[in-house]
Amino acid sequence: MALVVLLTSGGIDSCVLASVASQNHQLAMLHITYNQHAAELEKDAFEKQVKHFKPRYAMISRLDHFKQIGGSSLVDPKLSIETISEIGLQRPQTYLPFGMPTFWSVAASWALTIKAQSIYCGGSEDYGLALPAYNKLEPSIDREMIQLFNCMVQKVVSPEHKITLELPFLTMKRMEIIQLAHQLKSPLELTWSCYKSGLSPCRQCYRCQLRQQGFIGVNEKDPRFST
Repeated sequence: MALVVLLTSGGIDSCVLASVASQNHQLAMLHITYNQHAAELEKDAFEKQVKHFKPRYAMISRLDHFKQIGGSSLVDPKLSIETISEIGLQRPQTYLPFGMPTFWSVAASWALTIKAQSIYCGGSEDYGLALPAYNKLEPSIDREMIQLFNCMVQKVVSPEHKITLELPFLTMKRMEIIQLAHQLKSPLELTWSCYKSGLSPCRQCYRCQLRQQGFIGVNEKDPRFST
């Protein structure tokens, strides 16, 4: 089976994508940590998912420069992580400057080294919530940016080694991803989505609200919420 590098955040999308990809591919699961608030919880989720999926390769890459650069409440303790009610028309403080393209580049570097032909990322165009700031937040999650990234990759790798970035869930709704998770029996109890670190998810940040909306849409209880 072909080898695929799977960017694994510890969250729902990449967990479900691991279930999909493992049916026809060998997995190389890549987790990137960057001194974010929930770093340990996300790392723990990744390690539990590695035990579950048993990939051919697993790696954790540490990127310290995001904390040095600052500008995001995910890595700067002086900035607050907004609740969903605090997000207005401006770019949220949780935005990580050039985060996703950086993660893709790390994945491409590893794919080149281990001779994987594909990079899978669980991103979606569906932000799920009617928030203008988030709907325009991440320009890298669209077809044009993916195409441009793939063109760049092919410029820097040898002609005989083609590497392609793919986002299989790009056009899927949050509810559809949760439904797919149930069909495939993905271990959603092993996932962590909250921006914050704590004994349980905060339920107030954007990621928690987006996650909750998906479960409400399919009338299912989130296994990560204790009540």
